[in-house]
Formats: sequence, structure tokens, C-alpha cells
Amino acid sequence: MVDIRRTTVEDADALRDIRLAALRTDPAVFGSTSAREAGFEPRVWRERAAGSADSATFVAVVDGTFVGLVTASATAAFPDRVELTSMWTAPDVRGRGIGSRLVEAVLGWADARHTSRVSLWVMRGNSAAYDLYERCGFE
Repeated sequence: MVDIRRTTVEDADALRDIRLAALRTDPAVFGSTSAREAGFEPRVWRERAAGSADSATFVAVVDGTFVGLVTASATAAFPDRVELTSMWTAPDVRGRGIGSRLVEAVLGWADARHTSRVSLWVMRGNSAAYDLYERCGFE
């Protein structure tokens, strides 16, 4: 069974581990690198895991192990928009609908904020991401 939930500060180490795994496994689909983020201080991971009123990270958990993640954030510059970023699922769980469920978590968070728009970007050539987002209703 897959549980989708928002991270808390207690998830900092597990969040770091899955984010670094994502950056190592699929480096071409992110705007950062594992070398860069491996150097982040523990404070950064605690802040990311805790989220805020303007940001949230959701994870997919199977048997206590994080197997997917996605982050949503809003900025003062675009108060009517939430940006979906850092979507990733582990290769061994792909094709099981986990990505769609993570997107649904972001859409639910955005809806609770009364946000009128969710935006995202995809690295050129990442056809799996294009397909996922189209299935979820993005254009």
C-alpha cells in the first residue's frame, strides 16, 4: 500500500535521502545536482521537510520508505499561483499511479489555499513527465 502525505520536520533525513537519490538516478530532469544538494546543511533539509504556509513537500511512502516526492510552493510575486516542482518516483515503483497521486496532493494543497492556477516546467525530452502531467490535466 502507498501512503501519500505531507512531510514534517521529523522527515528531514529521509527527505534528503530521497532527493539525493532522485538527483543521482535522473540528473537530466532536475535543475540542480546531487553534488550541490549533498552539501546542504541539516538546517536546509529540516526547513524543506517542515514546509511553511507557502510551501509543502509531499511524499509517497511504501513500508516506511519514501519512494516518491513532489514540492509545491507559492510566491508573493504570483499570489494566485502554486508551482509544482521536484516531482520524482523511484524507478521500481513507476507505472503504479504514484506520480498521479502526488500531483493530486499538490492540487489539493493549492485548492485549500484558494489558488486559481498550478504551474510547472519539464526538462526538454522528459516524455514520461509530459505524459503524466497531460494525464493529470495540465496543458
